[in-house]
Amino acid sequence: MSSSSAKATRGAIRAPASSARCTVVEPAWPSPDGRTLVFVHGWPDSVDMWTPLVERLAKQGHRCVCVPLPWYPGGSDPAKRPDFNVAARDVVFAARQATKTRAPDDENEVTRAGVHKVTLVCHDWGCVVGFKVQKMVPDLVEAFVALDVGADANGLSAKEKAFVVAYQSWLAAAHVIGGDVGDYMTTAFARFAGAPVTKHETKTKTKTVVNARLNWPYVAFWRDLMFPRPERFRTGDEAAPRAFRSSTPNERKTVKKNANDKTKIAAEGNASASFPFAPSCPVLFLFGGNKPARFHGDAWLKAIDAKKAEGDGSAWYEMNDAGHWFPVERVDETFDALDAWFRATRKKENDVETSDSPTPPEIRSAL
Repeated sequence: MSSSSAKATRGAIRAPASSARCTVVEPAWPSPDGRTLVFVHGWPDSVDMWTPLVERLAKQGHRCVCVPLPWYPGGSDPAKRPDFNVAARDVVFAARQATKTRAPDDENEVTRAGVHKVTLVCHDWGCVVGFKVQKMVPDLVEAFVALDVGADANGLSAKEKAFVVAYQSWLAAAHVIGGDVGDYMTTAFARFAGAPVTKHETKTKTKTVVNARLNWPYVAFWRDLMFPRPERFRTGDEAAPRAFRSSTPNERKTVKKNANDKTKIAAEGNASASFPFAPSCPVLFLFGGNKPARFHGDAWLKAIDAKKAEGDGSAWYEMNDAGHWFPVERVDETFDALDAWFRATRKKENDVETSDSPTPPEIRSAL
């Protein structure tokens, strides 16, 4: 149920172990099929990029939690340069806190197995963070919406690869240089790329300065790619970072399984280890077709097609004339795609639940 006259309520979640301030928007009229949506932005944005989309989704009965990246406005502020592990822990904490604050009898927030789950909605570097969260704590994530960045780059052309390496090297260098020079390099590219945070300059006649500190994901990613590091998460549930400690029997089983796989555990700490990666949950992938290079390869689309063929509801959609920041520039179209997919996947779950007899996986794929 939704109402145009009722207004959603806004709140915040603050992690006790960091200074991250996550925005929470409660729907005015919760829907029986509503979800808890956890949003993670990318470079050089902030949680504000989600505001127009969140307003529409809240009206459909969804609860929205917007998590800032470390060193970004509202994000945690570690003394040393953050990495994707730090960002992932912030997301996991926010997701678990959000589900704990719901009424215990709220069926919107409890899955059929009695496990609290969320749907991740990620853009740009937020997708890399989200992939890590889904990989490390799969029982926390019921679905994944990846916006413009996939988890497999196999299939990019030589021209696309050259563009990606060139601009990411520029931003990584700006981060290392820092100071006024680093800020200038970062701001110059943000304007060149058409980042939404620079679009207000003409109207307000003020200059936007994009801090070089925001470029830490580029340094972290290439560092992990070129100099793989041992896993920093110790095996065993008690030794894991607090945000990743299991809160359900299923999650504890996952931790034990991972602990027995020494090869997997050795690679989990690297951001580059997330590629290629196919989430174990249903995936919706939206991407803009009007940009210098794709941030996914053909192999990523094939992986989603394979999941769709298995019947989990996964899908991908190309916005032909949209750019990288279509969640901001094409809000209505983005909302329509998310809303339709949320309804379709929830209907599939309800159809399976109301069946008189259990449906085996191979038959479920035909629904």
